[in-house]
Amino acid sequence: MDGNRSRSLGFTFTETMGGNIVAGQEKYVRKGGEPLRFTVTILVDDLKSFVQNPAHEARMTGHVDSPRFGGRQPLEDGVFNLFAKDESGRMQMRYDMRFRDSSGIRHRLTGYKDVHNDFVLDFWKDTTTLFATLYRENNGTEEEVGRGVLAIRLADLVPQVLSMRAINARHPGQHVSSLVRFGTFFTVKMLGEYASPPRRGK
Repeated sequence: MDGNRSRSLGFTFTETMGGNIVAGQEKYVRKGGEPLRFTVTILVDDLKSFVQNPAHEARMTGHVDSPRFGGRQPLEDGVFNLFAKDESGRMQMRYDMRFRDSSGIRHRLTGYKDVHNDFVLDFWKDTTTLFATLYRENNGTEEEVGRGVLAIRLADLVPQVLSMRAINARHPGQHVSSLVRFGTFFTVKMLGEYASPPRRGK
């Protein structure tokens, strides 16, 4: 194990999202296709570095669940980016996870939450809606097999909030410090985006 990872004060929470993945779509749609649901634990190994690094990158573990994969399948690799920016400067929360189906075929699920104030008080929708794309490995290349919109249900929100905790906290004060630091960072970023007037089309 990385010695720095084992000592640094970190932060973690677990998130569940679900919806449908639809084949043959150029746009992200909510209806049709096959159901897909995932539960991931996001692990910030070093909270100080996470906040300071513009990529705001963390690890993800967990599983993806869908009939098309033969049920629940564990992640082999996962990366999460909080408040990354796209080419136009819009903030996104990005998800990138790899796993195999029950036949051993590798898949990749990517997605982003569009964190952008284009409508009054739409931060709830923006932070709970994931635009997802599913790929299947084919002879060393990735083939897109579907797109869809996944969302956090209200029933899954309380467990997510309760899952928030420090990593490597040596005493209760560090646990509180981790929660406060992550919460402050998140709140400041959100206020910077949503406290300003809506900016549609930007």
